[in-house]
Parts: sequence; C-alpha cells; structure tokens
Amino acid sequence: MDSYISPESLSALIARIYDCALDPALWSEAMAAICDELDLRTGVVSLIDLETGQPLLASATGFDPAWLGRLHEFSDGLVSLWGGDAVVRNMPLEEPAVLSAVNPVAISGDSDDPFHLGFNRPQGFVDAIAVGLTRDKTTLGTIGFNRHESHGLVGPREIEIMRLLVPHLQRAIAVSRVLELQQIRQTSLETALHNISVPLFMVDSDLKLHFHNRAAEKVIAECGILRVANGTLILTDPEAQRRVRKALLSVSACEEPAQASPFGTAFTDAQNEPWVAHVLPLTDRSGMAGAQCMLFLAGPSTRDRSVALEALASLYALTGAETQILQRLCTGQSARQIAEELGIAPSTLKTHTLRIYEKTGLHRQAELVALARGALAPV
Repeated sequence: MDSYISPESLSALIARIYDCALDPALWSEAMAAICDELDLRTGVVSLIDLETGQPLLASATGFDPAWLGRLHEFSDGLVSLWGGDAVVRNMPLEEPAVLSAVNPVAISGDSDDPFHLGFNRPQGFVDAIAVGLTRDKTTLGTIGFNRHESHGLVGPREIEIMRLLVPHLQRAIAVSRVLELQQIRQTSLETALHNISVPLFMVDSDLKLHFHNRAAEKVIAECGILRVANGTLILTDPEAQRRVRKALLSVSACEEPAQASPFGTAFTDAQNEPWVAHVLPLTDRSGMAGAQCMLFLAGPSTRDRSVALEALASLYALTGAETQILQRLCTGQSARQIAEELGIAPSTLKTHTLRIYEKTGLHRQAELVALARGALAPV
C-alpha cells in the first residue's frame, strides 16, 4: 500500500471526506481530490430516499456542464451497464466495484450498451469504479467515478486506495444521515443541530463541553445518564465513561483525527433501558472551536432493528459476513445455531465474532444486543 499512496495524501483525502459529513456542499471538492489522486475524470455521489424517489444528496465533479445536464436522459440504463439489478443488489458494500471486472462486455469495443454508447464513449470514458455507501429499506447511497481513456482501465492501485477510503466514505454518509442532511444543507450548522432529535455534544479529549443541542439538554435534565460539572460532561455509568474517555484520547493522539475510527459503547439507564454513546472525530471545518469530537447518544426509541444494524455496519466498517453474524447474535442465537445457519465452521464464526467485538469495542453478547437496540437511526 505504501507504494500506492503516501500517508500524507491518504490523510488529506480522509479529512476531506469527513468534512462532507458536516457540510454536504463539500462533496464536489472531496471527489475532485479523489479524482486527482487516482487519475479519474468524474465523480458522482447520491443518496436517494427510496420511499419518495427524491435525492437527499446529489453532487458531481469533473463533468462538462452540457453532459451533466443530459445525465438524466441515460440514467435508466445505468443499472444495465453494471450487469442488471440482481448484480447491483449483490455487490458487497465493503468492496469497490470496477465496471471492467463486473461487466466487461458493456465497455468492450463491440458493446451495444445504450448508456456506454450514448454517454460514456462520446466523453472518452472507458471504465468506472463505484462504492455502495448505504443500502437499506429507506435509502440507497452510492459514489462512482469514471476513468478516461487517457489513463486506461482502472487498475490495482485505484482499487486498493478506494478500498482504504470505503469505510470513511460510508461513515461520512452515516453521520450525515444522523444529522439530518437536508437541514444541514438548508440552514446553519448550529441551528440544524438544535433542531434534530438526537442528543448531541461537541467535546474535546477531556470531555470539556463546547456545544450541546436542545435534545442533549433534555437528556441531561430528565434521564439521569449524564451530567455537566464545571463545563465537563460526565457519564454516570463508570464503565461507559472509561470507554468514551479512551476513545477521545485515541482521537486526540491521532495526528490526523479524521483517521480515527468511530466508537460506540452500550450502557443502560436506571430503568434498564439501553443507550449507546457514539464518538466520531471532527475536523477544523466543524465550526466548533476547540471541539475535537462529536458525541451523540442513541436511546431506547429505535423501532426498526434492520435499519439500526445497517447503521452499525456502516459506522463500524463491518463486512457483510460480520453484519450477518451481528444480526443473529442480537436475536440471541447460539454460536452453534449461527454456524449451522450460515454454513460456516465454528472456528470461522469465532474469528468473525472476535473482529466484531474488536471493531465495536465491546466484550459480551449482551452488550452487542444493547448496542443494536440503542443504535438510533433517525433517517
């Protein structure tokens, strides 16, 4: 990987991606930077509300304006270009998809694909690389890039670097969903944060509080799970406090905070209801001077477990296999039942389970259940 991209360049790309989580207007800049690094020509990111068919996010870079204006004429053929609906639906979220590998016939010299002939070939596009950002019952998110003939087909370097960016791209979208993307687009950040229903805090590595929204004020006043003393946020559950502090220190010790992994810890309140505290890194563009992290609380109001699991998969960069196992662990299935149902060896199951615990920072199945139950996905 070192020969593919320098640590400094990778850090810069990751920082740009996380900037987009708080300011969706920056997606064009971020995609342009990715194009420059990977010798790609154009980029498109979209997040679609499947219930209404309306875009929650749509941004592009690198296109000639005339061609961008015509993209809607060809959009119905995009799925066919990639091999059809079944192929697209089965593409793993954790892996970049390359058009020349997925459906090489569509871009061959004797291709009869309408999208390729009408849109790609006239612009000199010979290949594409795409990443699934989110795919659940309510939303579909993707980001894709075209390769110009002057650089040839997408190769190992582009695939490997994109693979490194996948979890960060997915986490940026997950954060945007939690922060209600449309509100952030239409109004100031502080106003948007006050208007959302998620209890949210901006803190530094010592849990010094720089900002909290109205939902957070209500939690402080009514729920008894945390308090503010001398300007510092204190969780009443000592183990949760320890884990959150550990995550904050990890972020502050990281040379590029945007590279730090998201972190969550599950705990219960006095009524034995599950809560999750999520820590995510901020960049300088957050507008909250001195704040290094965003801490948001997920409470006992989650209703759709499948949506919660999708959010967790994105947040903790779980693979498809790990997500399937987490889903079954959260329903109380035993290791033997899970291994038999998935058709895998007990040793393989154990390896996947240990990775789930490592990524989530948890240690017991009961904590995973609480994490999934408390992973509020307000989208």
